[in-house]
Amino acid sequence: MFSFCCLFALFVSTKPPAEDAWIDEAYVTFSTANYFPLVEVLLQSVELFSSRPIVVIGVNADIPFSAQRYPHMIKKRMDIGCEPLAPTLTGPIKPLRAVFFAKPQAILEAHVRNGVFLDSDVILNRECDALF
Repeated sequence: MFSFCCLFALFVSTKPPAEDAWIDEAYVTFSTANYFPLVEVLLQSVELFSSRPIVVIGVNADIPFSAQRYPHMIKKRMDIGCEPLAPTLTGPIKPLRAVFFAKPQAILEAHVRNGVFLDSDVILNRECDALF
């Protein structure tokens, strides 16, 4: 119950954008800097197989890829108070501050009306836009 309440607080605290700031259809992904190489492969597959944009949200990091190379990409940044998880499971872990709990917040902050969330290790293929 406590986890649900904390995630609900994330939803409520997100400020809604202006109506014209919403994107009708797009893919959405988010990543920390250490997964940017995987995100680049995802971006390449979007450029090859999709006509839809992809909102790429950098968690505590700026997206390093250029809009000239990936014209379907819309860059955003989301800063969260997250501490790295302990290297072993024996140390204290603060799960409500971990990056994987930021997925609902990333989806909301993408400001997409109809979207498909993609993990950063996904590769799109032909006919992927049929998901919309």
